[in-house]
Amino acid sequence: MAIHGEQQSNAGPQHASAPEAEGVSHAPAPFQLSADGASSTAVPANPVRGSMAAPPFQLTASTLAESEGETESHQSASAAPSALLADDAATGADATAGGDASVSTTPNINIVGPSVDTVDFLSSHAMQTYGGDMKNNPLWLTGSVTHAAAYTKNATPNVNARIGLGAGSVVENVTEATVRVLDGGREVGRKDRASITPTLVDVTGLTLTGLSGSDAVRSTNNVLTWQVTIDGNTWVSLGNSGSHLLYWLEGAPTTAAVKNYAIARATAFANGSGDVPGAIRTGIRSVVNYDPADAINPDPLTVFTDGIGICTDFGNLLTLLAQSVGFTANTVMFFGGFESLGRNIWISRGGNYQNLTNVNALDNAYHPGGGATGWDFNYHVISRINGALQDAALNRPGYDAQAVHGGKIVHLLELAPGTLPAAQTGVVYDQIVPRRPHTVAVTLREYGDMVTLAAFDATNLLALNVPEAMASPIDVGVGWAAGANLPAGLAFDAALGRLTGTPTTAGNYDFNVTTAGAGLSATGAYHMDVTTP
Repeated sequence: MAIHGEQQSNAGPQHASAPEAEGVSHAPAPFQLSADGASSTAVPANPVRGSMAAPPFQLTASTLAESEGETESHQSASAAPSALLADDAATGADATAGGDASVSTTPNINIVGPSVDTVDFLSSHAMQTYGGDMKNNPLWLTGSVTHAAAYTKNATPNVNARIGLGAGSVVENVTEATVRVLDGGREVGRKDRASITPTLVDVTGLTLTGLSGSDAVRSTNNVLTWQVTIDGNTWVSLGNSGSHLLYWLEGAPTTAAVKNYAIARATAFANGSGDVPGAIRTGIRSVVNYDPADAINPDPLTVFTDGIGICTDFGNLLTLLAQSVGFTANTVMFFGGFESLGRNIWISRGGNYQNLTNVNALDNAYHPGGGATGWDFNYHVISRINGALQDAALNRPGYDAQAVHGGKIVHLLELAPGTLPAAQTGVVYDQIVPRRPHTVAVTLREYGDMVTLAAFDATNLLALNVPEAMASPIDVGVGWAAGANLPAGLAFDAALGRLTGTPTTAGNYDFNVTTAGAGLSATGAYHMDVTTP
């Protein structure tokens, strides 16, 4: 069966009989084993997508809606020429003795054709633009009229702005004015002593206290109206800015590259929900279809364009969106087996690599054919967000699954060093060198920001196909070697890992034993006492 990391069997569409490796795979060196004189079925030699071919074994019984950023024209918004604002009080006379000239000190202002040229949001979280397909609107550039910014929820934005005054504007006997900002007719900020000249109004550090943000993760779209006054009573319109899309995040983004598109999608999905991870998870599942045979996308955000993903895509994407709005998140793989020497050891059904069964969603609609039975997989990828597991592919918190060979004990490469049973001179001795017992179970392995194609190559995956009827414990045959200083009279069986013979000399003995197979090895230190009867 061709898989890209997970595989369904009886419960859904059938695929080819062997998995395929994403990226480069290397077939491991075969283990040499025998037991009961029976040979197991050879595993396909060529690796395929999603896993690697296991070595042959002989076995014995002894796991915004897209926020397109409000597409805007990015041109300067201009207001119609304002009415004259002028104080026509009588010109004051110079009161100095003997003076014969009069000087006007009364402000005289006539604003014509103003336009909001730039609005820059300060102290926001830096974001990078992402691709085309309207994903880069509004532009995330300093000096843009149409602007966007990401803030931690409940934060108070600050802005700088430059408002150009059109030709014919008159600004006399005044250098500072009061500017206010409205959003939908509601005042959201005011700046005293803003610099004003015949050509521009320069506003710096205006605190938008009325846009102090949401107390939940969401996005808001604001079109700001700018006004200026000299006397504090009469306000002259300076026009409207473009669209200002503000994203309110849980905290500072934890992802290395903060993409505007990821924040836009995550905040649109969250939209004020009290369960932000759950809302993002459900939002992803509502717009992306699930196909266990799909290829893994190197860039998780492209899944929104594809509209289809494998579990790895869902896990990678949910992790990215959660990180983008300030959560601590990582990907998690689970499979049926255990970890050993840095590898994921899949203890699978013979021939088809399936090691998980009944991987269940909470809603049967997410099961194969909408039935009551869950999925059979080789592995499944989910996310851990602020410590809690979230499965985007099956749209559920946590997971529910069983290991095909759950509860069985497997002896593989790792040894159980320590003291062996004592021997006596002149008495026959026969002892198997103990190996560490591994219990087959649904096993979680934590990864970083993404599970990549390299997660399935020969360096960290080993699949052992075991007949379901095989009894526990399952002793996997490996290569053995013993070091020097074995008790006199004892021999080491390198095929079976046994010490046999009749000791001839009493004493205390320390020696090493090494196992090897599939390109791996393990060494254990053992102690043995030989006494005289």
